[in-house]
Amino acid sequence: MGEKPNKASSEDQFQYWLANMDDTLEDFLARLPAEVRERLNGSPESLDALEVWLLERYPTTSAIMSDDELSNLDGATCYVGEVFRKALGGHWRIRLDDSKYAFHGIPELWFLEEKDTPVAPITLVTASLDRRTGKYISLVFNGAKRGIERNRPRR
Repeated sequence: MGEKPNKASSEDQFQYWLANMDDTLEDFLARLPAEVRERLNGSPESLDALEVWLLERYPTTSAIMSDDELSNLDGATCYVGEVFRKALGGHWRIRLDDSKYAFHGIPELWFLEEKDTPVAPITLVTASLDRRTGKYISLVFNGAKRGIERNRPRR
């Protein structure tokens, strides 16, 4: 305890997390009420259904960050990230090279090699609980989509 994780162990943990993402998603979806699970079809539109469930279940950001709820935070993070990745063509990564970087040590997605466009899905999940609009995650998705379309090189 009190030790800083080294770059290799953090990278290994990230690779393990990526390799087990399908199982994490399957377990997360299995825990959801059937009426919620039926609406989570992997489409961008399903992000609102997830956010509504999150708002109904968690009154605060700290509620989802409790030890008992971390598996739901991880599952929601994976779900949001995979919707973004599949719809926008992104790639998962973790940056460990700059401790001052906003998403240092947090799994994130990036979409354009020429112009860095990171999105950290865990921050979208927690911010949605803070903002409590029911549309925060899809608002960010639509903004990212417009930005990517505007900045993607034309062929």
